Amino acid sequence: MAINRDALNALRLDPETVHRSGRRWRRAWCIALAAAALAAIAVSVDLLRSGDTVTVQTVAAAPAGGEAAGAPLFSASGYVVAGRRARVAAQVSGLIVEVPVKQGMSVRAGQVLARLDDQAARARLAMARNQLRSDESLVQEAQAKLAADQPAPQRQNPGQPQAQTRANSDAAQAALAMDTAVLEHARRQVRVDRDGLRLAQVRLDYTVIRAPFAGVVMRIYAHPGEITASPVTGASAARGICTLVDMRSLRMDVNVDEAYIRRVYTGQPADAVLDAYPDWHIPAQVIGVAPSADREQGSVGVRVAFDRLDPRILPQMSVQVRFLQAARHLPDPVAARELRIPESALHGADGGSYVFVVEHGRAERVPVKPGDLEGDRIAILTGLRRGQRVVVSAAAPLVAGTAVRVKP
Repeated sequence: MAINRDALNALRLDPETVHRSGRRWRRAWCIALAAAALAAIAVSVDLLRSGDTVTVQTVAAAPAGGEAAGAPLFSASGYVVAGRRARVAAQVSGLIVEVPVKQGMSVRAGQVLARLDDQAARARLAMARNQLRSDESLVQEAQAKLAADQPAPQRQNPGQPQAQTRANSDAAQAALAMDTAVLEHARRQVRVDRDGLRLAQVRLDYTVIRAPFAGVVMRIYAHPGEITASPVTGASAARGICTLVDMRSLRMDVNVDEAYIRRVYTGQPADAVLDAYPDWHIPAQVIGVAPSADREQGSVGVRVAFDRLDPRILPQMSVQVRFLQAARHLPDPVAARELRIPESALHGADGGSYVFVVEHGRAERVPVKPGDLEGDRIAILTGLRRGQRVVVSAAAPLVAGTAVRVKP
């Protein structure tokens, strides 16, 4: 069968005609879609402003001191430290002959921690004793000499010249004066010897190093056979004998940001959590605030004491301390003027901060000036009134004038 080429050419479409037709259809579809989107937005806004209600959760704007008793205000990190800690060292240099304690051992006050070679100290003590005995005998001799030279009462001899009598009397008085001086010198020498004896005894006692208080030996630096150096000599080898820690004096030193330090006071309750035991909450309280700040860290040191010690608490452990609101603590005047709301209720950024408040059943947008953040609550310096209901969360996006229903 023969193909009619003229009929086929008649059915072929012109490409330029097809291109112009497709372009007109695409433009029409874009215009239609844009119009539908604008209409949907307008309808949604109109419904939100006048028709459907949005369920919201609100909270009342309250002063900074309005937290319930025991509520956490903020937290800070620090370490467990010992209030009573000492690196025990010898007061004299010498050869270590004994270290009867071990690391981790509990010792009582006065218990021997180490002994030094005491041969030289004992020799000095014996010498001081002998010197004292020798000088005490000199005192006895001087006393006997003074008693022998005491003049006997004599009657005046009429035949003896008066000058001779006066000369004899002067000689006797001079001998008495000499004997008295010798006796006084001997007595003073005895006093010096007694002081020397006490010094020799103290030096002998220094060869025995004892615990200054009851505690636990944390680390030992000296061992038998080593030469210990006295810290007073300034020697670089004066490492000491051991480190002793009173476990009853454990406390926490934490660094609190300067912005929060006005909320800290002595006696404030706290909750401590050791990093080693994250599920263990330890009651504590503030016992002191440092009188100066650290300008490099922008923080102030705070000392916190455990309400009750436990063997699991060890020095140098990391700890997180949450400072709590006391039941009867009155907030400072500055904090009392500030209103605080949950941080989630605050919107906006560089362009300005705002919140939504509920007024007559509708959400109203209110510009605010935020302050410092403490925990999950932020201070509002201006823009809110005390008691205003601030929207914390909403079931749908809010705009000014949206009808809302507060979730009970």
